[in-house]
Amino acid sequence: ADCIQQMEQYPPEEIQGEDYEILLPYLELAVFTADSAKKASPAAAGMLTWVLKMCEYQKVRISLQPRVDQIRKLEQSLVHVSEEKATARRQLDELQGEMAAMQKEFEETFSEKGQLESETEDTKAKLRAAHALIEAMQT
Repeated sequence: ADCIQQMEQYPPEEIQGEDYEILLPYLELAVFTADSAKKASPAAAGMLTWVLKMCEYQKVRISLQPRVDQIRKLEQSLVHVSEEKATARRQLDELQGEMAAMQKEFEETFSEKGQLESETEDTKAKLRAAHALIEAMQT
């Protein structure tokens, strides 16, 4: 019972590649089946079924490993790109703040310019009136 429990709890990802490679020649044999093993012993058939399932798992794992590696690499790239995006967002926010401050300063300066132009026109009008008055007094 202890052996069966250990087999049930054995994590398939702990199978070493070397162990799988050692079993490969046996997996190709036509007699290396649960039915053949059952003739010798039902327990052997159960164990062989377990071994075959573990080998099947390992085969799938090996075939998927390049994809898993690619996914990990892409996840790392995603983290890097996300960090770059966050940095760019902070820079954009800072620049937008600066731009808003500059826009406000521009509007204030433009308003002040308008006031100065208005005052200048008023002063020119007063100068023209004063000049006309001076000329009228001289004649």
